[in-house]
Amino acid sequence: MRCVLNCSRMVCFWLLSTTMFAQSPTKGDDAVWHFAVSGDSRNCGDVVMPAIAQQMRKEGAAFYWHLGDYRAIYDFDQDFRQRNRNASISTYENEAWPDFIEQQLRSFADLPVYLALGNHETIAPKTRAEAILTIRRLVRSSGTQEAKIAG
Repeated sequence: MRCVLNCSRMVCFWLLSTTMFAQSPTKGDDAVWHFAVSGDSRNCGDVVMPAIAQQMRKEGAAFYWHLGDYRAIYDFDQDFRQRNRNASISTYENEAWPDFIEQQLRSFADLPVYLALGNHETIAPKTRAEAILTIRRLVRSSGTQEAKIAG
């Protein structure tokens, strides 16, 4: 049930962000620009995030803003668990952020991305400082065109 609720939340964010794309600038108004925003990509982000990136390209969005909660941390993320059925919780905690970069953020490789931290990035044993340093390092090595993390 939690997966259905989280997926529903992601789809809702995605639908709201796509309504921004539907707005057409008035003639001569070159100050109008569009972007996509969503958050809480745990438990179904491996499906939803590539769809958001694809829609952004189609609609010409200027950038993507992720509001945080990339992976669950307090328990196995369902996307991760589906691919790694025998992983221990410590393996998951060590691989959660690299997995987010690989499975979700790479979809935005040619698009500017801005990442905010959510409360799940700071659930023990993780810390805010670790989240910023680790995710920054992972983003830099991911080949993403332009990605910045708040911190």
